[in-house]
Amino acid sequence: MEYGNIEQFKILLAVDSAVNALLQNSKGGPLLQTAVRSQKLEIVSLLLEAGVDVNEIHEPTDFFGPATTALHVAGEVGNMEMMKILLEAGARINALPTPKYPNTTLWHAVEGGNLEVANTVLVAGADVNSPPYEMAT
Repeated sequence: MEYGNIEQFKILLAVDSAVNALLQNSKGGPLLQTAVRSQKLEIVSLLLEAGVDVNEIHEPTDFFGPATTALHVAGEVGNMEMMKILLEAGARINALPTPKYPNTTLWHAVEGGNLEVANTVLVAGADVNSPPYEMAT
């Protein structure tokens, strides 16, 4: 997936319908988030069509990085088209992954310096009063 071979990826998707359990990157993270981070729009669309959970939470197994959803990652990388696709697929704009790491999509957009995305998230209904990561401001 990370190398962009769409035809091989379609074959793998056709083999098994348990996409949420099977589709992880080499570090155990959700493949949807990997595709969003890599800005592979066609693969994101294929995963969503296959029924992957758009709101799946990834909690890193190492110390670094907060828990995230695909929409958080899209906010971080600043891809407007990706944001639109995920929101249309039912991504929750105010999803807080875990009480320990309560980052919002708005927080990720601002942290990533993506002001256009932050504005889009606000227009879509982001709660500006949601607590940021570990209560930081």
